Amino acid sequence: MDVAKQGSRELSLTPSLKTLAQGSMFWQPDHLAPSPWLEHLPLLFWLVEALQPEQSVILGDAEGGAHLGICQALSRLGLNASCYLVAEGEAPNRVQEEARRRYGGLAQRLATTSLRALGQFEPARTDLLVVSAAWDDTGVEEIIERWRSRLSSRGVVAMVGIARREPGCDLFRAYDSLKQQAPHVTFPHGDGLGLLMLGSDVPPLLERLLTTWEMPQSARVVQDVFARLGRGCLDQLVAERERCRTGELSEQLEELSQRITGEGEAKAQLEQELQARSRELERATQQLALLEERHAHERGHLAEQVSQLQESRAGLTRELQAVKHRQEAQSEEAVQQAAELASLRAERQLHGEQLKRLEETSEARSELAQQSHRFELDRLQGELARQAEALTEASRVRDALNQKLKRNGEEKRALEQQLQQREHALVKAQEQAGSLQQRLEREQGERAKREAELQAEVQDAQRECEQLRDAAERQMVEKAELGQQLSQLQGTLDAERSERGRLQAKWQQTLDEKDAAIATRFEELATLTKMLEEADAEKRQLQARLEAAAKESKRNDRALTAQQEEQKAALERQVAELKDTLNAERRERNTLQAELQHRIQEKEKEVETRFEELAVLTQMLEEKDQQLAKLGGEAPGEVHQPDRAARMLPSVLTGALGKQHRAARKLKKDAKEIESSGYFNKSWYLQRYPDVAGDARFKSRPALHYLKFGGFEGRSPGPDFDSQWYLDENPDVAVSGINPLLHYVRYGKQEGRSPLPDATRE
Repeated sequence: MDVAKQGSRELSLTPSLKTLAQGSMFWQPDHLAPSPWLEHLPLLFWLVEALQPEQSVILGDAEGGAHLGICQALSRLGLNASCYLVAEGEAPNRVQEEARRRYGGLAQRLATTSLRALGQFEPARTDLLVVSAAWDDTGVEEIIERWRSRLSSRGVVAMVGIARREPGCDLFRAYDSLKQQAPHVTFPHGDGLGLLMLGSDVPPLLERLLTTWEMPQSARVVQDVFARLGRGCLDQLVAERERCRTGELSEQLEELSQRITGEGEAKAQLEQELQARSRELERATQQLALLEERHAHERGHLAEQVSQLQESRAGLTRELQAVKHRQEAQSEEAVQQAAELASLRAERQLHGEQLKRLEETSEARSELAQQSHRFELDRLQGELARQAEALTEASRVRDALNQKLKRNGEEKRALEQQLQQREHALVKAQEQAGSLQQRLEREQGERAKREAELQAEVQDAQRECEQLRDAAERQMVEKAELGQQLSQLQGTLDAERSERGRLQAKWQQTLDEKDAAIATRFEELATLTKMLEEADAEKRQLQARLEAAAKESKRNDRALTAQQEEQKAALERQVAELKDTLNAERRERNTLQAELQHRIQEKEKEVETRFEELAVLTQMLEEKDQQLAKLGGEAPGEVHQPDRAARMLPSVLTGALGKQHRAARKLKKDAKEIESSGYFNKSWYLQRYPDVAGDARFKSRPALHYLKFGGFEGRSPGPDFDSQWYLDENPDVAVSGINPLLHYVRYGKQEGRSPLPDATRE
């Protein structure tokens, strides 16, 4: 019986799920990152496809999960739409860059606060408002209230983080308060997501969703489906991280292996270099030994040359001394011969003088005396002739001696030149021997230094080899540890893969059901592609016709000019018709806006009436609790609520309604403070802003409109206070979220801040 009931219940729930199912809920997100929206991306895709928003606004969302998800859905659905991210800081800059890179111009960003951004959007144009506030933000309800005027008739608000209940968290309280004012659906998985249908024209799919929510079991099934799809995104992120981690570990392991291989190669290379240097050292040692041997041979050869030169020099010196002795002897002999010749000449002259005296002294001597004289004269003449011959011979000997002396001088000069050459060669040989000795000593020093360097390099190479061996051993240990970690991670990954395979098998049937719809859409896409191709062909034909017309225009300028004038006139007529159509559409749009404004005013009146009723009921409940506590002795919190109050107000919302009542009293108090400030001019404000005068909610209470909306929209309360200028000149006021006139009255006036620009004040 229970099985039959369960089967009938599942059969009754399946049609409701099939009517809500869309292909977008099974899309794979392009961007997976930790975010409160991660587990709600399938629901966000479904919401975009169901709502088809032309303008979406995201408030907050520094992580970018909602912004990128909505941009992906808009791009994939091919909608002519825009998505605005309103957030400050560096993180939204990176999110916007990623969105622009992926999805182009449909992604926009405003670097300002949620309240300051109100003035940048036209009323009744935003179809989807996504609120991604901080968990401790207490002004969410006020922000949504101020943004309600910007929502279209199909407007939907999505709030994330409503399932969090940490101390100080007020998001769930704000959502509990807002969901009493409009149809809503809640998804508790993840941080929780709530959808508020604040527009009067709910799209069909969202209408079906609201109908499904009327049946708790059907609502639970839909919640479970989207929760499982969201967990799939989370599992995909975890699996992706594990794959990245596994990849990083594999890369580290590969890098360690490469390092070990490289260090082994470096070690082998160092050993080869060490062997090469050892061989080089051996060659250098051999070359040094050969050089020493050659130097020794050269030193011996030079010593022999030096000894030979010294012996030649000694022989030449001895020959030179002998030549000098011979020259001295010959000179002495020539001197003696010259002296003898001089004495003979003197003696001959003396004899001649004696002969002349004898001839002059006695002519009368006897014949005997003359004969003796003639005999003596003949003897003297013979002696004189002999002496003359001896003198001639002496002259000849002297000439011969002079020639021999000249030859000896030439030989002496030749020997001296040869001696100088030998001495020069000896000096050069001694210099060469000295340079060779210095070079030998230098090379010996360099050899000793090179041997010391090679020995140090060998020792360094040995130490490096030992260090490399130790590092290789450590790396082998690390490699083994990393291998163990990798095997553990691989086991975890295998388990996750098996779990993922099980989930994929579980959802495969659902995916198969979607395949038919996807195939149908592919057929539609093929039809559209064919239509585009036909349009391209027609475009090419038109281009060909235009080219032919251009060629024809060159041949007939006048006809073309006339044709252009006709076309211009036709275009002007078309423009006039389009202008008329546009004016008619604008009038219709104004009519619709007026109707929409009237509906909104009626709804707001109903909401205010309900708030007043709730405030009265809250007061009645408090009085009744106090009376019952006095009568029965029970604590006020333990007294049961009356049946009438239970029917009109759930007990769960009592605290939230009390909070709303306090907020309403605070608004009235602040509005009175603005009216009594002296800067608010009621008639001036209504005359300056006709839309406020035409609003039934605020025409009798314009100060309340200025308090809630006008001050933040840059409207001035009167001629003596400029709200927009005050906000621009005081950014701290704009950031604080307080009404500019209230800030000036409470703080700014005492701080010396100006209510108007200086030129206006003068």
